[in-house]
Amino acid sequence: DAFDYKNLDTAALSILVEKATKRPFQQWYVETLVPAAGLARITAWNLDKDNRPLAHAFFYATPDDWLRLALYSLDVYKGRAGACLQGYMQQAITKGVRIYNHGEYATYGHQFWTGMRGANSEVFWMRGHGGQYIGVDPKKERLLVAASTKEESSVLALFANWVNND
Repeated sequence: DAFDYKNLDTAALSILVEKATKRPFQQWYVETLVPAAGLARITAWNLDKDNRPLAHAFFYATPDDWLRLALYSLDVYKGRAGACLQGYMQQAITKGVRIYNHGEYATYGHQFWTGMRGANSEVFWMRGHGGQYIGVDPKKERLLVAASTKEESSVLALFANWVNND
């Protein structure tokens, strides 16, 4: 078994949401996630030729709303946003697929990079194309949000150092 990240996994998840909710992904997102996370500004994905979101990338939000998404992720993990979502999040974090060829993470579970080298087992990451990072340490309730135009391993090292020290 070897792990291989594919953008199509995220695209498939957005289609699954559409089929399960019987509404376009963007509508579901605006009606559920935006108010739940307390997002204050317009957030959006680029759309393809069929007006469907490119769910795997090209998500735009203000820095404040990126932080709100990080806080919401922490709340979901801790059970402060409902038991159903908490179950999903905790399963994603603790039962991810083993990664054999990645220098920074040991596992990947349902949109979350986990098993960060040098950090406690509950730390999880949401990663965007080219250098967008949301890091969450549920044990210490610490968050890191970073936006860049290129991937920087120093961001990961900074967060690992911070969560390992008081």
